[in-house]
Amino acid sequence: MNVTNRFNLVFCMYRALVSILMIIHGITRLYLGTIPDFGVFLDGQGIPFGVVVAYGITAFEILGGLLLIFGKFPKWIASLFALELLFGIIMVHSNFGWFVVGHSSNGMEYNISLILAFLLIAAEDFLKPKSTIFNNE
Repeated sequence: MNVTNRFNLVFCMYRALVSILMIIHGITRLYLGTIPDFGVFLDGQGIPFGVVVAYGITAFEILGGLLLIFGKFPKWIASLFALELLFGIIMVHSNFGWFVVGHSSNGMEYNISLILAFLLIAAEDFLKPKSTIFNNE
């Protein structure tokens, strides 16, 4: 297997893993019935039609995650996921500090990790190895 094929395989697995994390996030909110609570929170943050926005975010996490697994619109979906997570940091997690568990809770370390993951996915074309005579390694 050459370098490009190995990169594609590993990157596909990476993209799927990170996408599954977002899908689980949306499905859990749907399964537990907490979308209306999320909407009330968004209303309280000054976002109009908070419940509608909460349903939209949840649908995007599930459908966008599925599309991303299959490599559809990776730049757009990954960028929107990174933006969503950034707003999560601004609106919620920064008030709790850095750590998700341990020294504090609900912090921003997990979101930062996911943002970096989605930025890598958005930059996939830039990161791919270029064809060279050494790709047959």
